[in-house]
Amino acid sequence: MYKLNNALNRFEYVRDILRDDMYVDSFIHYVDGVYYLFTSTINDPFKQRLFFSDSLHGDFIEHRMSPVAKNSRVGRNGGGMICFDGKLYRISQNCTDTYGGSLVVSAVSQLSPNEYKENEYMEILPLSPYINGIHTLSVKDKHIVFDGKKVKYKVSNIFRKLAYKLKTRLPCRN
Repeated sequence: MYKLNNALNRFEYVRDILRDDMYVDSFIHYVDGVYYLFTSTINDPFKQRLFFSDSLHGDFIEHRMSPVAKNSRVGRNGGGMICFDGKLYRISQNCTDTYGGSLVVSAVSQLSPNEYKENEYMEILPLSPYINGIHTLSVKDKHIVFDGKKVKYKVSNIFRKLAYKLKTRLPCRN
């Protein structure tokens, strides 16, 4: 967790919220006096885990309904929780065919320290010029922000990706 230092115009480290793994695509949503942390891990990116706490500075406990999703269609977050017309929606990356191929919007019908329930509501498909995918959707006040994927093929990228794959898959030698 980081806090904005307005005087220095920078973020400052406060604390680790979870320490037992490497978490990705996480967000915190506050409702009715409870902080809910939605996240997945780098080694299991399509298992959506849910934690909660009554304080940002307290311990986050894994929810009894966690994991709340366990598949490549809705298991990885694609932005924070969206509130619209008094209803909550969780945005997920649909990685079934490709990383961030589209977004799935799920309506959250129950969210409490004891219950969690969501159902798929709609899918958002990528639009031109970002026809290869859409990764994140965030809404704040009257602003909507998303990022799209546009694949560009370069010869140099082929060598860079090959070097990375060799580096990560071969045993380390000194």
